[in-house]
Amino acid sequence: MADGATKTLIGEIDDLPIKINGIIVPIKVLVIEATQYQALVGNDWLSKTNVTLDWNTQELQLNQNGQHT
Repeated sequence: MADGATKTLIGEIDDLPIKINGIIVPIKVLVIEATQYQALVGNDWLSKTNVTLDWNTQELQLNQNGQHT
């Protein structure tokens, strides 16, 4: 965890469909017990979706299967 705490993994979901601006991107999800959640993506997801990141405008563009958002 970001605060240094540890959590026990209680499950995994392969290819969970996440819809972002009309584009469906299947992702692998690690499930932990929590009262709140945020999605954290890694380099594998960024590579899989062929992300274009503009640091100046702080915008991220997905390029998945010929679709762009």
